[in-house]
Amino acid sequence: MATIFWKALGLGPLLPTLLLAFAGRKDYANHLEGPRQRYSPGTSIQLKYTSSELPTRQVTVTWLKNNHSLLQTQTNILSSGDGYNVTSSVLVPLESDDILSSVLCRVEHKSLVVFQKVITLDQYLRVPPAVRVSQSSALSSLVTVTCHVQRFYPRSVYVTWLVDCHVFKRLEQPTPKRNKDGSYTLEILQLINTSMQRPDQVLTCKVEHEAQPPIQASIIFSTPSYITSKAVGSLSSEKSIHIFVAFLLCFKLLLVELKWREDARTCW
Repeated sequence: MATIFWKALGLGPLLPTLLLAFAGRKDYANHLEGPRQRYSPGTSIQLKYTSSELPTRQVTVTWLKNNHSLLQTQTNILSSGDGYNVTSSVLVPLESDDILSSVLCRVEHKSLVVFQKVITLDQYLRVPPAVRVSQSSALSSLVTVTCHVQRFYPRSVYVTWLVDCHVFKRLEQPTPKRNKDGSYTLEILQLINTSMQRPDQVLTCKVEHEAQPPIQASIIFSTPSYITSKAVGSLSSEKSIHIFVAFLLCFKLLLVELKWREDARTCW
């Protein structure tokens, strides 16, 4: 009776297309899924579309990343009872700048779109931070050491200062700054009194992100040099001594640096 009704309206030839459109609107008939964990840039993730009970096999599944076609796709259409089951998958390469990227899955019967959905890639992406430590120059024994935690995603990080692999100070974790590309940046300053530290001590910024192995950067304490003004005539007898002392200090720091690099000290 339903078929006779559609033919009476002159829509008989469109009946398969209309049925497909209605089937495409059922949530249970169309399903789009991705991985359940995050991955680092340089890896590829699989997105998968499945549909059941389609009344025709004349369907096309298109995958677009940022409006560009993805090449590594595979679509299978299998008969199942009175309908067809469609399975289509795609491999999406992840890059560090994909935080704001998205993938479109579009299913068409001829020129009719029966299913379309956009998936954002930020839910599958983990961008580890780049960590470095810098030390500002100072005219006293107080210097400012900064830990730069740059371009990471998602935003949750935990930062700890260590001295010779021992916790130096527990920090109140500040709020990271959002960058234009969707990543986050964090800068943490620490004031150090170098007169209270040994010259060979190592200050480490330890960053924990997304339950991954810690990332860290270190710096060796250095004390500022003092310049004493004296008469030109009185410097001649002491100049060689100052140069010799400076040479010894530089040599000692060089030995400490080489020993530190050789040990490849890592704080866990």
